[in-house]
Formats: sequence, C-alpha cells, structure tokens
Amino acid sequence: MQDKIFTTAMERISLTNLLRFLFWSAVGGLTLYFIAGHLVKYTTKGIPDFFGDTFWNKRLWFYIHIAGGSLAIIIGPFQFWKRIRIQYVKFHRTAGKLYIIGSILAVIGLVRILPDSLCMACRPSQFIVTPLWLLTTIAAWWAIKRRNIKAHRQFMARSYLFAFYFVAVRVLDRVGEALLPFVKKDSGWYANTDWLVWVVPLIILEIYQTWLPSLNLKTVGYKKAADTTNVKSATINKIAQKK
Repeated sequence: MQDKIFTTAMERISLTNLLRFLFWSAVGGLTLYFIAGHLVKYTTKGIPDFFGDTFWNKRLWFYIHIAGGSLAIIIGPFQFWKRIRIQYVKFHRTAGKLYIIGSILAVIGLVRILPDSLCMACRPSQFIVTPLWLLTTIAAWWAIKRRNIKAHRQFMARSYLFAFYFVAVRVLDRVGEALLPFVKKDSGWYANTDWLVWVVPLIILEIYQTWLPSLNLKTVGYKKAADTTNVKSATINKIAQKK
C-alpha cells in the first residue's frame, strides 16, 4: 500500500515542476549570496569610495538604487508562485505594487550613478538593461490593467530577468575569478560577462514563452486543418460511391 502511494506521488512530480523547483532554488540561492556578499558589506563597511563623501550628490542615489532593487529582487519570485496568485490575491496585488515601486526607485538611482561606474566597458550593456527594466515593468502593469493576463506574466518575467541581472553579473564575476584564475580579468572580460549574463537568458526566455507556444499552436492548427480536410474528403468519396 505504501509503495503504491509513493509511486502515485512520484508520478505527480513532473519534469517541468522539478525544473521549476531547481530554477527558483538557484535564484533564491544566488539572491542570498548577493545579500550576504554585497548588501551586508554596504551596511557594515559602507558603500564604495569612488562615490565620494557628498551624500546628496551620489551616495543618496546609490542607497535608493540598493533599497529599491533589493525590494524588487526579494519580492519578484513570490509573484510567480501560482498558489499565492490564486489563493492570496490581495497579497499578490500588494506585492506587485511594491515590486513596481522598488523597480522605479532602483532605476532612478541607476540613472544617476551609472555615468560614474568604474567599469567603462560595462556601461553600454547597463545603459540598455536599465531602461528595459523600467519599460517591461510598466508594460506588465499596463497589461494587467487591461486584463491581459498572458502579456502581464510575460512582461513580468522579462522585468525580473532585467532586475536579476544586477545580482547575476556580480555572481558570474566571482565565479569566473574562482574557476578561471588564469584568464585575465580586463575590460574585455567584464564587457563580455556583462552582456552574456542577460542576453543569453533573455533569448532562452523568449524561446520558452513566445516561440515554443507559437510553434505549438501552429502545429495544432495544421493538424486540425488536416483532420478537417480528411473528413471532408471521406464524406465526398462516400457520396460519390452512393451515386
């Protein structure tokens, strides 16, 4: 009896659910690593020295970016949790509003501090990611206001991908330093990792949520059309035989 129950439970665990669990576990792990390695350092040892001593000039905007970005990064995964979306609608909506506020604050801070970034080679990538984060967040809000749930989910996925870039790029740099110590970490390295960390995931995301469903629908459409044609042909043949 116990073996039967165990087998039934295992059958319910699909490969998709397993991959989804592993993915969000990785996101959570990287987020905790980022918080422990960077946010804690900023609160205990202060922010980087190149921002200077003037609070209103640069430091304020850095704090705004960190606070807003952290809020968006932490809240984001809960917005994709199906059970929360269905059973706790009020929480989902409130968390969504906080995510939007956090994203806007993070982008506002970035607009001020990015021109002073020490990584010159990273700036082109960062100047593209920053407005994309804001635009996809606004698009997600606009879609849900129009009751377009499918578009809302797709733009939210894009928005969180751009938000998570600021976590992933730091983790990737650390991993590269640890696993590839023989590779020179020059401007070319940082430029490549800066583009790689969000362009490749964006392509994968678009294939998953746009290309594959479209191809699947077309395949189903062609199959239905073919079945309809076969039925019509069979009917015509029967009529012809009767005559």
